[in-house]
Amino acid sequence: MSQTEAGALAGVSRSTWSTYERGLSVPSVATMVLFARSVSAHNSLAGDVLPFILDDSRASKDGYNGDSVSGRLKSARRLSHSTILSASVAAIVAQSTVYQYETGVVAPPVRVTIALASHYQVASSWLAGFGESSC
Repeated sequence: MSQTEAGALAGVSRSTWSTYERGLSVPSVATMVLFARSVSAHNSLAGDVLPFILDDSRASKDGYNGDSVSGRLKSARRLSHSTILSASVAAIVAQSTVYQYETGVVAPPVRVTIALASHYQVASSWLAGFGESSC
């Protein structure tokens, strides 16, 4: 899917979607809900991300804490005995980019969060800052 197509599904411009993918900005919950509803239920992300995004009550119940994302990334990496190198390979990004995610310089895009959660064997929703438990 191109950035133009993804942006159209989310109701934003291609350039705005590009900032989300590069981790330069974070989409609003409303934008993600619109995107999730626009994507087919048969998408490969459907089993993990879409039900979570569409369940607005879960977000409020678990309590989103975006400030903890960088700390959760670092903690999950250390607890899984992974290196920045192995994380960068799993997420298909540069090692310096993983470091920037872990230090809070930039926010990881959704695809990176999912890849790292899988690599660290934690819930992607937890890694993204929702809830208390990593399972």
